Amino acid sequence: MGSQTVPLFEDWQSKTPYPHSIWRLFQEQIGCDVVFEVGPDLERIGAHSTILMSRSCVLLSEFAAGVPEREIQLSEFQPEEFSCFLEFLYTGALNITGISSVKVLALAEKYKVSELIKSLVATQLEGMLVDEFCPFVRKNEKHMTDLIKFKCLEYAFENAEAIFQSGTFQTLPLSFLKELLAHDRLVLNEEIICTAVLLWASKECEMRRLDVNGQNQRVVLEDAIFDIRFPLLSQDYFTENISEKGLLTDTEEVHILKYYLNPKKVTDITFKTKERAAPSSPFRYSPTKETPMDASMSGSFVNDPDIPIVHPLTGAKQGYIQRFPERGIGWGYRGNKKDAVVVEASQDVRIDFIYVYGNCKVDGNMEVLLEIQDERNNIISSTEANIGCKVTKPTYEIGVENENGSYGVRLNADEEYHMILTIKADNGYYGKGGKSKCSAEGVDFVFKNSRFSSNNTSVSIGQLAGFKFAIC
Repeated sequence: MGSQTVPLFEDWQSKTPYPHSIWRLFQEQIGCDVVFEVGPDLERIGAHSTILMSRSCVLLSEFAAGVPEREIQLSEFQPEEFSCFLEFLYTGALNITGISSVKVLALAEKYKVSELIKSLVATQLEGMLVDEFCPFVRKNEKHMTDLIKFKCLEYAFENAEAIFQSGTFQTLPLSFLKELLAHDRLVLNEEIICTAVLLWASKECEMRRLDVNGQNQRVVLEDAIFDIRFPLLSQDYFTENISEKGLLTDTEEVHILKYYLNPKKVTDITFKTKERAAPSSPFRYSPTKETPMDASMSGSFVNDPDIPIVHPLTGAKQGYIQRFPERGIGWGYRGNKKDAVVVEASQDVRIDFIYVYGNCKVDGNMEVLLEIQDERNNIISSTEANIGCKVTKPTYEIGVENENGSYGVRLNADEEYHMILTIKADNGYYGKGGKSKCSAEGVDFVFKNSRFSSNNTSVSIGQLAGFKFAIC
């Protein structure tokens, strides 16, 4: 960085608005207490740990016990990319001109700066190639604010045919596919839509290790199947690609065939029959008021502050299951080994939060991936969390994400669900003496060993400390 030129005894602070005065301290390298060595030449860049800790949970975790004595090396980034990243932390301003947004985004993801991630995601949409769009949506699904989703939809409506016929369409996440199919602004030939969606469903079956057939395609599409306007397909296309393939029920097929013969007489058809046509009104962004995080939940973790928590249903009974009477120390994590257990409830319930054990020897970061899988091998929830652990706090609460971008996943009565944890962390606490049956609020929960468990978690010991639920 440049040499110090700021006057030390001149009252420039009163003339410089916040946060530019803070940024000036960085520019002049005054009072820096942490040094980064950046780029292939390891250029030394100083910064202020207090500012960094206030903007990044990762840096807070790294610096909470004291600033490291040695420099932090970031040789894979250029100094101007790192300075752009720091300027956002100090001032909230994003000056990306002439700088690789991909590299700055990598820094934002490395240090979990969600607001910067969102700003960069919106910037990347400008000038994006069609083949890049679907992988982009999948990669940034967790970072989508309402505004970014609006921008993605706007892009998709303007480039609909190219997107649906692109070689990367199969990477589009289901949640966004549903948004597209349900929207009248998706003005596109229904056969192009249907062909692309069936290819998407076939790829999804392969990823879930399901046989590729009509029945399983319907399973992976969930309720998105009802946003395909089958009556608008030509009879030849329907006969060749849909009829008797197991995608639709016999009743649905009969109704569609009757519709082909006499559209005016069929009134009980399940699928939309209106031609796709964009409304005359312009497509505008209308922000929604988001549900605030429940301040009473001390120690809770929310993966993205823009995802609202599902609050308890009015009048719904709530309960808490604590699986273990005892706690041990020294649970290890190896590679991508999984800690999993099967749970079965006697009534329909909604699992809102789970509780996992944290680090037992040193304070530090814990990365958690929670997947809930049903009896038919469908992943009904996938949640990523990054938690700053303290040895003095044994357990942590994680919201269970659903497909609507909020928390709360339904478990049907008397069905088995695998709760699968993949954890990256230092040695942790774990539960001991677990029982195969626990009860709360009149609901019985039966626990069984899971075929997915590869890190020693079982009914009697393991990582899933408990969960909070509501009766549906």
